[in-house]
Amino acid sequence: MIKEVDIFHSFNLNNKNFFIYKCNKNEGLPEHKHQEKQYVDVQEGKILIKINNEDNILDKNSKTFCIQSNVPHSIQSLEDKTTFFNIFSK
Repeated sequence: MIKEVDIFHSFNLNNKNFFIYKCNKNEGLPEHKHQEKQYVDVQEGKILIKINNEDNILDKNSKTFCIQSNVPHSIQSLEDKTTFFNIFSK
C-alpha cells in the first residue's frame, strides 16, 4: 500500500506545471489518472511506476518517463529520501 505524500513544491514555467515530491520508502501517489500528459523525472532515489499491472522502475540515471493522458497509474518510492518531479503539459 502506498502512503500518499503532499507536494513539496510546485511552480509553472512555459505553460507547464511542475510538482516536486520528496518521499520515503512506500510513499508516493496511489493509483489515479488525469487529462494531461505527465512526465516523471527522478532526481534522487528510486521509484516504481505501475501502469496496467506493468512495473517501471526509474532512478536518477533513467530517462524522463512519459505517462499518456487518462491512463491509470501509481508512483511509489522504493527508497528513503527519494525526490521526483511530475511535469504536466496539455
